[in-house]
Parts: sequence; structure tokens; C-alpha cells
Amino acid sequence: MKLVYARRVVRLLSPKSGRPVRFVRYSRGLFAAVLPAVAIASTTQAFRHTYPFYRLANRSYADLVIWEALYALQFLSLEFFFRGFILHGLRPALGANAVFVMLVPYCMIHYHKPLRETLGAIGAGLILGTLAMRTRSIWGSVLLHIGVATTMDVLALRGCPPIGGAACH
Repeated sequence: MKLVYARRVVRLLSPKSGRPVRFVRYSRGLFAAVLPAVAIASTTQAFRHTYPFYRLANRSYADLVIWEALYALQFLSLEFFFRGFILHGLRPALGANAVFVMLVPYCMIHYHKPLRETLGAIGAGLILGTLAMRTRSIWGSVLLHIGVATTMDVLALRGCPPIGGAACH
């Protein structure tokens, strides 16, 4: 039984799973919708104090690119766990209600971040969970999460010394 379940969840990592055109289209539309909120949030002190997590991201372009690549891998893991393992694992038993079960621990991992982001994680979790359910794939959530996180870091760098300068914050 465990092997059947593991195979089904790992299948979610395949770019051929689900509806590829739909998850790319949904991700682009959602990214465009979220971008103004991210831009506004990037002007707040709480945001600039939090991002980028890697305080030396402005040390060089190599540091920034390596950091963002590692950060992207972390989001792949995060999306696999929340939208893959939890959501699609509970889907047969709970149906669409699996989104709400996944939402609780997903929101909890945002507690150490600025309050607006923590509250926004509720809406984001609902949207990303619904996206994963509708497309039967985690890739839309992965693309969207990486896009938003990279944008947040780049916008946060505006408040840091220029590349090659002192560390952020």
C-alpha cells in the first residue's frame, strides 16, 4: 500500500502529470495578480527587514544567483510536501476539503514572517491548493511560489547597499 501511495505522490513531480498548459496559464495569471501586492509590501520596514533571508545576497551576482537557485529548490521541496504529499495524499479521503487540512501547517510555517505575509499565506494556501487540485500537478504552485519569492528578494535588494557593498540589514 505504501509503495502505491508513494508512486502516486512522486508522479506529481512529473512535468507530464496533470494539465501542463493549464498550470502555466494559471501561474502567470496569478503572478500578475499578486505582483502589485508584493511591490507595495516591498516598501514596508517589516518586509525589508525580513528579505532577502540570505543577508549576503548583494555581495555579488554569483551569490544572488546561487541563493535564488537554492531557494527555488527549497520551494520545490515545500510544494512537494504541502501540495503533493499532504494535499494529494488526503484527496482520496477528503476530496476538496484536503485543501483546508493542508492549509493549517502551511500557514504555521509563515508565523515568523511579517504579519501581512502570514495572513496572506491563508489566501495563498487556498489558491495554491486549489491550483494543485484542479491541474493535478504541483508545478503551477512551484512556478508561482518561486516567481513571487524571487521577486520579493529582488525588490528587497533595493533597500540594501549595491552589489559588492556591505551586507543587507
